[in-house]
Amino acid sequence: MTLAAISTLLSQRIGLESTVISPRHIEKATVTRQAACQISDIKDYLKLIQTSEIEFAALVEEIVVPETWFFRDRKPFEYLKNYVRSQWLSRRNPSILRLLSMPCATGEEPYSIAITLLEAGLSPNRFIIDGIDISQRAIAKARQALYSKNSFRGDLSIYQQQYFQPTESGYQLTQSIQNLVNFYCNNIVNVSLSERKKYDIIFCRNLLIYLTDSACKQVLNTIDRLLLPSGLLFIGSSEFAKISPDRYTSICQPFTFAYQKRETTTFPDSLEGNKEKKKDYLNKGITIHSSDKSVDEKNLKQKRQEQNPPVSLSQSPVLDIDLPNIRKLANQGEIDEAITLCQTYLTHHPTSAAAYILLGELYQANRDEVASKKSFRKALYLEPNSESALIHLALIEQNQGNWASAEILQQRIQRLKQIDPR
Repeated sequence: MTLAAISTLLSQRIGLESTVISPRHIEKATVTRQAACQISDIKDYLKLIQTSEIEFAALVEEIVVPETWFFRDRKPFEYLKNYVRSQWLSRRNPSILRLLSMPCATGEEPYSIAITLLEAGLSPNRFIIDGIDISQRAIAKARQALYSKNSFRGDLSIYQQQYFQPTESGYQLTQSIQNLVNFYCNNIVNVSLSERKKYDIIFCRNLLIYLTDSACKQVLNTIDRLLLPSGLLFIGSSEFAKISPDRYTSICQPFTFAYQKRETTTFPDSLEGNKEKKKDYLNKGITIHSSDKSVDEKNLKQKRQEQNPPVSLSQSPVLDIDLPNIRKLANQGEIDEAITLCQTYLTHHPTSAAAYILLGELYQANRDEVASKKSFRKALYLEPNSESALIHLALIEQNQGNWASAEILQQRIQRLKQIDPR
């Protein structure tokens, strides 16, 4: 019961979802801190963390184990580079590009962003990168910028040679790259960043899946407040169902998991006060910005006819069900219906690894870790070299505290990247 009370306290203060983090992991962290404080009774330790902010922070340090590496998942950084080259630099008077990494962990992500921007052609004085994390230990390591081999997965030898100096203790990031990132220690759930500080791009990857619904809502509201209209948001592969389609439009690039924030939207008078019709209006892809005063009901009807909006999948014949439309339905928040349709799709395409991966992601969105793990394993059986399935399974094993299994999967991912370094 006392361990459950500690889990509840963690949920209340940092938004940690107790069903996501393994109870064994929380117990191990608690035992470690009890030993450090020389407290044998767990009830006495609970009283301590209820009153001591310092000890509570120390417990959080034991629980939050950052698992990250340079250029993790690759595709988001490739998209960022292309975005800067094709869109940002092509603007008539491009301003300073402002980016935020939250949580930034031990710095690999924000430093990867900095290197990406330099290689995209941006000079250091044309961008600002901030990184925030709840862990003081992680922030200290990020500022030290000294990394072990574990931070380099796949073929990153070119980056190591150009931006790092080998030392007896590891790889030291060059000072010129270190100077490009500002680090701050803060609780992201209750973050109090300046209202005047706005960002063009925010990376918030693999955080939302660890949070309670209320904490997740708080973080998304913070992101919405900090991200400028038309700004980019990068999230984790299992978090797409948490993004509201009335605020963000999905960037249709494989394995990028990026969204673009909508500009202020005005609705026709006939939709005023009708939440469901507004949602349907947005999901049909017709976005009317506040500066566009010429659009009325007649123009709206004409636009819908021109765009030939798709019929509801639930009323469609089986042949009309495809994975992109199922994913789109999930992005609209209709997870249960998307799961049903994905299952139907699999009855007609039982060897589709992509369908099993999507089904696994949908189960993750519903927090059914057992079913999601089963789906990802099925995908891996059908496609043994599926990097996406391997990554998902490795994350699940880490969440369950199965570190040996997670390490085996990570080794498979590394071997796969060595074969195909794209």
